[in-house]
Amino acid sequence: MAPRSLAEALQSEAPLFQGHHYDSGDEEYDPVLHAPPKMRRKSRSVSTSSYDSGHVSVPDDEASEDGVPSSTSRRSSVHSAGFPEDRSDLHDPVPGLAKTSSSSFKKAPHAVDLLETDDHVIKKAVGKSKQPTNPKGWDSSPALSAPSGFTAGGVPAFKLMSKREQAHRKEAPTWGGPPEAIEVLNRTPATHRNRRDSSVVSQGHGNNDNINFDATTGEGYDMTVLAYNTRGKLNLMSQTAEIQAVARSAIDKTYVSIITVNAYPDLGKRKQVVLDACVRAAEELGPRYQRILDLLQDDTQTEFRKAVGDIPDGRISTLRRDIKTIASGHCVGHYGLRQDCETYVTNLLDAQRYVFAGEHVADRVNYKLPWRQHAIAAVIRQVFFTGKNNFVNSHPCLFCTTIEGLDDQPEVPAGMVALVCTAIHACIAEWSTGKHVEEEFSGSEWAGTYRIHKMMLDHVREKEPLFFHETMHYIYKQADSSTRNGSSAESKQPNALALMDLSALA
Repeated sequence: MAPRSLAEALQSEAPLFQGHHYDSGDEEYDPVLHAPPKMRRKSRSVSTSSYDSGHVSVPDDEASEDGVPSSTSRRSSVHSAGFPEDRSDLHDPVPGLAKTSSSSFKKAPHAVDLLETDDHVIKKAVGKSKQPTNPKGWDSSPALSAPSGFTAGGVPAFKLMSKREQAHRKEAPTWGGPPEAIEVLNRTPATHRNRRDSSVVSQGHGNNDNINFDATTGEGYDMTVLAYNTRGKLNLMSQTAEIQAVARSAIDKTYVSIITVNAYPDLGKRKQVVLDACVRAAEELGPRYQRILDLLQDDTQTEFRKAVGDIPDGRISTLRRDIKTIASGHCVGHYGLRQDCETYVTNLLDAQRYVFAGEHVADRVNYKLPWRQHAIAAVIRQVFFTGKNNFVNSHPCLFCTTIEGLDDQPEVPAGMVALVCTAIHACIAEWSTGKHVEEEFSGSEWAGTYRIHKMMLDHVREKEPLFFHETMHYIYKQADSSTRNGSSAESKQPNALALMDLSALA
C-alpha cells in the first residue's frame, strides 16, 4: 500500500527522525545530516518559500544567559510574533561564539514538523523574555508554533544566519530610549548664550511661558543666564534674582526718564534710554552685580543687552496707555463730552484750548491761566499721587522748585504735565465724530502733540520763570490736597461725640 502522505513515507525511510539511536550526550551529533537527500531538498525549498522578509522586529537589549552579546540577536518573523505561547527570547550568535547546548536537542522532530512549520526562520534562544500576547484576531496554531532546533541545511538554528537574514538585521532600525528633558543653564562668563540655547526646554511642555528659577549661590550658579519664553522674550519673574533686581530698578529709572525728560523718544534714543537705565541700575546695586554690569557695558553682547533692555522698554507703552485710560474718564466729566458734540470738540482741540481754566461748555475760559484746568490736576493726582507707594513718595526729589529760595513750594515736573495734557488731547479727540470711538495711544501718532506741550512749557519757563513756578506749584497743591485721605480736613471738623447724649444711656 502506498503511503498516505509524504510525511509518512519519510518517517518510514528515516526512522532516525523518530528519535531512534539518538545520542543526547553527543553535542556534535546532527540528525539532519543523516536525513535522506530528498528530505533535505524539500526542507530547503520550504525554507526559501516561507521566509517573509517584510517582517523584522527590533531585538531586546538584554544579554542572553549563554553570554553571547545582545547585539548579535536577530529579529523574529511575523510568525513568532503571532504565536507567543511557545516563544522565548530570540538569539542568534555568530558561529563559533557558543557551543550548542545539549538541552536544545532533547528530542529530534518528526518529519511532519519539518514539512509543516517555518521554524527554520524562528531561532530559539536560551535566554528569557516577557511572553508577548497574540495580536487580536490571530489564532494559535500548534503546528506552526511547535519549537524545532533544526534548520533546512541540517545545522542547528542558532548556528546559521543566511545572507538575507544578515541583510535584514543590518537594515532593521534600532530605537533608543525616550528623550529626556534638556536643561541648558550653564555657560562660560566670557560669552553669553544666544536666545535658542539660553532657554530651558522640556520636551512635551513647549507652551510654558513661566519658567521659574530659584536663585541659589552654589557652585556653578550663573546669575547672567536668561530664560526666554516661547515668544523669544524675557518674563521678569522667570529670571534669576539678580536679573530681576536689575530689571526692576531699570524700570523705575525708565519711568523717571519718560515722565520728566521725554515721554516719546525716537526708536534709537529709546533703546539707549533703557540700556542706560539698566547700566545705572547694575552700578547702584553694588559689586555683586558686576558680571551683569560687564555684559551690559560690552558692545559685543548685543543679545544680552537687548534682551534685558526689552523688559523696561515694554513698560513705556504700558505707562502711557494707563495714563490715557485714566484721563478718558476725567475728560467726560470735566469737559462735558456727550453725543453730537463734534463742533465743541473741534473748538477744544483748536490751539490746545483745553489746557486753560474755566467752563468750556459755557465758553467761559480764562486764557490767563494755562494748565490750570481741573482735569489736568485730577489726572496727575490719580496717576502719580495715589497709592501707598506712589510716584511722589518714591521720588520726592523730582518735585522740587525751580525758583531759588522757595524750597517749601514744590512743583510738578514740566514733562509730567506735557504727558498728561497729551493724554487729555487724545481722549477729547476720540469724540471728534460726535460719538466716542476709542483709538490707540501710540507714540508715533501723539509724539507731535507731546512736543507742542513741552515746547510751550519750556517757553513759559524761560520767559516767565515766576509765573511758571506758580502754575506748577498750583498743580502740585491741587493734586496733593486730596491724597491725604482727608486727615487734615477731618481734624478741623466737629466730632460726633459732641452731638451724643450719653447721659440718657446711664
